[in-house]
Amino acid sequence: MSSEGGDNEPNMRLYEVYASRDIGEVGRKYDAWAEDYDNDITGDYGWPAPGHMADACSRYATRDSLLLDAGAGTGLTGAALCRAGFQKIVGIDLSVGMLEVAKGKSAYSGLYKMKLGDPLGFEDGVFDAVVSVGALTISHASADSLDELVRVTRPGGHLMYTLQPDYYRDSDFPQKHAELEQAGRWRFVEVTEPFAAIPLREPDVDFQIWVFEALG
Repeated sequence: MSSEGGDNEPNMRLYEVYASRDIGEVGRKYDAWAEDYDNDITGDYGWPAPGHMADACSRYATRDSLLLDAGAGTGLTGAALCRAGFQKIVGIDLSVGMLEVAKGKSAYSGLYKMKLGDPLGFEDGVFDAVVSVGALTISHASADSLDELVRVTRPGGHLMYTLQPDYYRDSDFPQKHAELEQAGRWRFVEVTEPFAAIPLREPDVDFQIWVFEALG
């Protein structure tokens, strides 16, 4: 993402997070941003991804499905899922500050501090669907995070997550996608059409939602 702001410099916190040197720094920056995050990301950036994910989830999960929001942040995706009728949502995030804000949305049956890429404290196949919005990206969670997300998804359940098309092409995600398919752990279902991720600031930055079915 470009950080050029022109005459009216945008809120720079998103770009600062992307510039983090390690995941610990990412967490600290999100902690510091937590109280202002919702206003900034929706008002300043026009962040539409939670609504797109709720639409995708409605195609692959039922209203009584148990969902994992992996990288829940302040709960914007959980709130969108609730508006779409989902009622059983568990959220995880590395930022305690963001999780504290998420609690106030009353969207989750449980919220836990966990870091994508580490072993997750859930049993195998416990979730009917796993969603992740904005977490699998530059300086955040790596492609290796998918191993645990597949593990905690029940066979026949779905994993749905956002990726930037340009980042995807230059990342380890194509290799990881193929590795999990060759190992018989999942199958590709669809990738959505691109949509503008931060339309009020950089309308050329796109996201897509990738969907896979877990095979056990």
